[in-house]
Amino acid sequence: MNKGVNNEDNGRNGAMKTMKASNIGINNEQELLEAFGRHRQRCSQDFEYFCGHELLVDRKGGGDPVPFIFNRAQKYVWERLEEQWEKEGMIRANILKGRQQGMSTLVAALTFWKAVTCRCVNATLVSKDYKSTKSLFDKIKRFTYERPIDRTIGVETCNLDEIRFSGTDSLIRMSTARSDQTQRGSTNQILFLSEAPYWENGVDQVSALFDSVGRVPGTIIILESTARGKDQLFYENYQLGLREDSDWISIFVPWYWQEEYAIPVRAGEEFEATAGEQLLVSQYGLSVEQLKWRRNKLMEYRRADPLSEFRREYPLSPSDCFETSISSTFFDVAQVVSSQSNRPFECSGDNLYVGVDLGAGGDPSVACFRQGSNVLSFLEYTSDRLSLTEEWLEKLIRLHRPRRVYIDSGGLGLGLSQDLATKYGGVVRGINFGERPDDIENYANKRGEMFDRVRCYFAGGPISLCATDGLVEEMQAVTVDPEKPKLTICRKDDIRKVIGRSTNYLDALALTFSEDRQGGGYGTSDSPDVVFLPRPEPMMYKMFETGQGMYTM
Repeated sequence: MNKGVNNEDNGRNGAMKTMKASNIGINNEQELLEAFGRHRQRCSQDFEYFCGHELLVDRKGGGDPVPFIFNRAQKYVWERLEEQWEKEGMIRANILKGRQQGMSTLVAALTFWKAVTCRCVNATLVSKDYKSTKSLFDKIKRFTYERPIDRTIGVETCNLDEIRFSGTDSLIRMSTARSDQTQRGSTNQILFLSEAPYWENGVDQVSALFDSVGRVPGTIIILESTARGKDQLFYENYQLGLREDSDWISIFVPWYWQEEYAIPVRAGEEFEATAGEQLLVSQYGLSVEQLKWRRNKLMEYRRADPLSEFRREYPLSPSDCFETSISSTFFDVAQVVSSQSNRPFECSGDNLYVGVDLGAGGDPSVACFRQGSNVLSFLEYTSDRLSLTEEWLEKLIRLHRPRRVYIDSGGLGLGLSQDLATKYGGVVRGINFGERPDDIENYANKRGEMFDRVRCYFAGGPISLCATDGLVEEMQAVTVDPEKPKLTICRKDDIRKVIGRSTNYLDALALTFSEDRQGGGYGTSDSPDVVFLPRPEPMMYKMFETGQGMYTM
């Protein structure tokens, strides 16, 4: 155990000498004592003042540390956090930002401030890797030991895992995100999670950590990250923070708020903005210097899609952040996006095919309705009881009377598909994604064959697709194994790591192509199975609730 200095008199005398040495025009010892008292009082009440007078941070360009003066982004974020604190008595916040905008420094300082000004505060700060954790620890250590004025903070323990303050009996723990470090059973008043979408087993770890903080006044939970597409963890929590009835707030800071993200245009240098850059100027008010910095940064990327990568790392808006930078090597996603229609479809009529991907592990079950070249609708249903899912499917069959319903029969779906096939004759068929494909020469399994039929379906167009972000997002994450002689789609676990869930929508659509009924046409415009539907008013759906499940009908 490392013992630190805990001598109030020595600390006060040192602070008085520091204040006397500064040009504040006070030489009388009593006046110095009073000034020091006012300083300490304000530090305990004013976080921004405390940071500017008592904390030191590194310069980005190197050199001696400097007082922690908020930049524009930090000032804005603190104003939002302080507003929630005063209104709710606690903080629950998502911070969505670009790279190197000082958010982890801000939250580390806030954690330190609470630990040294409040009694018995337990705080846990978790980063994605050892380097990030060490960086956080170094910030806290500097805040503790390199104090410009008030040096009275007593330290009982200081190691790479935690710092305990003897004066307040508060504790700050720091750890790297690993599956064995979710700290189940611990109790925290402050929780800071950095870059959580990039953690291994992030959803499980974050859930366990959330449980360590009670929903009581005086508590703080902050998630801070760049985006990783529309993941199950950070994206969904960010959307929660946009709702007025939520405990959470969501805060976004754009990259152009950073003064250093600009490169001067030299005298005589010709810099002509492109049409796209001119649009950014009109939308966001970017300067020529900021455009030049952006252009130079784009040239540094050596990836296949530098613009998508830049938009994720240096966003102008939340939508920039959450557009996944993963580009499918299998589907032509741009073609799929161009097929989307906001007009309503009716799920009725002849030649209606339904594919049903059964949910597992918290994922919803998804039913896709397709009629020739029209993908009409996707419906979701979530229940942990298979009997309720079967009841939902029976209602869909009786209401829409499809020609065929293809159900994922892998795992628990086998019994369900067999039961429905018995009840509805030749209408229901169970399909296992791992079963033998029709074309054994070219495909490793049924999944690869069905996915390829979906690819050909959109390539053969024209297609009308009901507007859905879920299908497009899943298609973006699909790749194939180039080492395999037969077409083999990447594993579901690999896709889940990218988007935070399985390919529910894509699997449901693919199931409608489980049989090659048109000899390769797949219901596109050259097929006799095509029915181009008019676009009527949307159907009136009723909500049914049964047990633990709810579904749309």
